[in-house]
Amino acid sequence: MRVELSQGSDGVQPGTRVDRYEVLGLLGEGGIARVYRARHTALGSLHALKVLWVDRPSVRERAVREGRVQATIRHPNVVAVTDIVTHQGAPALVLEYVAGPSLEQLLAVRRPSLAEVDRVARGTLRGVAHAHQHGVVHRDLKPGNILLELSDEGLVPRVTDFGIAKLLGAVGQGLRTQAGAVMGTPAYMSPEQLTDASRVDERTDVWALGVLLFEMCTGRTPYEPFEERPLLERIMAGERQRVRDLVPELPERMVRAIEGALHGDRDRRLPDAAAMLKVWCGGAQAVPELEGGWSSTTMAAAYELRPQLVGTGEEPSTLRPQGRSRIPMRWMVALPLLALATVAVAVVAILVIVFG
Repeated sequence: MRVELSQGSDGVQPGTRVDRYEVLGLLGEGGIARVYRARHTALGSLHALKVLWVDRPSVRERAVREGRVQATIRHPNVVAVTDIVTHQGAPALVLEYVAGPSLEQLLAVRRPSLAEVDRVARGTLRGVAHAHQHGVVHRDLKPGNILLELSDEGLVPRVTDFGIAKLLGAVGQGLRTQAGAVMGTPAYMSPEQLTDASRVDERTDVWALGVLLFEMCTGRTPYEPFEERPLLERIMAGERQRVRDLVPELPERMVRAIEGALHGDRDRRLPDAAAMLKVWCGGAQAVPELEGGWSSTTMAAAYELRPQLVGTGEEPSTLRPQGRSRIPMRWMVALPLLALATVAVAVVAILVIVFG
């Protein structure tokens, strides 16, 4: 399964030069920008190039702010911005190229095992905790903003898209954010983010992480199915299903982290991602990741969902997990069934021979 995209209409096509970068093909698009795979013309290195297709002063300012914020957060679980260039008079961001799908894409086709959830959660929490330590609140954490990089060790979560990040304390001086504006994705927004965005701090990201991890563990968000009563009222009253009721086998440390993140009263919520990571890992006596590792089925699904250049037919070798099977996911399912059918036919043949 691959996401089909139409080629951009912003003047960027394969072969287009944007400053020192040659565009190879379209990777994806969002509300204000398109993301292209590009090659540095001198170094030959691969990058993601985020080009604006909505041309407004506020959008340009947001892009520059995103670049400056994301450039300061260097961490293995955060996608770094490495440069800002200009395309048709507007800023374009140059980011690390992540060879793999988003968490949203993976969840759409496969619910991960608890061992896989554990690995994605730890990496994501580490990345967000690093941002919090640098005075940055993401404000739009959701599965679509977690990229999963294919590697020899499995899938490495990388947090991206700090376009509506809020800067706290000294780090925010000189960078204007939209104070009081309601920004984010409703299903992952905290109560204070829905009512008064000026009160947003690290605890807003903690709420979003709680929703995200609840969804990974259960296959749904905490307030599904939706009801007629206003969502905010249900949130403040704590009227939602409990993660342990849906997944009885969930380890207590994971339950405490998720429940601690989803308090409607932010004063009772875990204070930041570092505190949430500590609870998720078992507290002061941190426990190792759950046994099980990455299943071949999950890796096959991630490989099928990997970024594919639109209109070029190119399937870059850099996207191929080294040392792992390239068998498509549909064959990973079909081959065992074929083997069972073959065995069944052989057994029937033997019985016919033996008993006439």
